[in-house]
This record gives sequence, C-alpha cells and structure tokens, in this order.
Amino acid sequence: MALLNEKGGAEKKEQIISALTILFPGYTVQFLPRGLFFNNATTKSSFTVDENNFDAIRTVLNEVSGLHNATGGQNGSFNPKGEMAAKIAAKLMRGR
Repeated sequence: MALLNEKGGAEKKEQIISALTILFPGYTVQFLPRGLFFNNATTKSSFTVDENNFDAIRTVLNEVSGLHNATGGQNGSFNPKGEMAAKIAAKLMRGR
C-alpha cells in the first residue's frame, strides 16, 4: 500500500481499481491501511482482502483465471527458449 503514496500513486490506484472492477464486477473497492474492502450495494455483500486471506484469494483467482497453468504455479518452472528468455526466467525464479 505504500506504493500508492509515492509519486504517481493516484494513477496506480486508479489502475488497480480498474483491474479489480473487472475481476469483481458490481463491487466498489476502498483502500484500507492494510488491505482492500469490497462492497456490493445491490446484493448487500462485502468482504475484505488483507494479510489474513490474501494467499487463499490469490490461489482462487489464479485457478479461476487459468494463470496457474500459464506460470507453472507458485513453484512451477519455465521452459525458456533463447539466452535472454533464460535470463528472465532465472530472475523470475529467484524472486519466488
């Protein structure tokens, strides 16, 4: 959340809200100091994403969107072609 307070933070915030609106249609998003609050006025339902449930929600979103297959999952590996692709894959794996 600290990134949103830096230069260009307002633009990043709008981009995040746009992406979350696509993933959670009908919900409005509010930034909390340590999480996100989602509210759907039509269905009168709401939920919060914070450090307590982030990993579970990330897992569900990856499975629903098919991203876990594209990236090999959290512990997956890459099959790069070319020297530069191999360097990028190595860097991504170090970041996990």
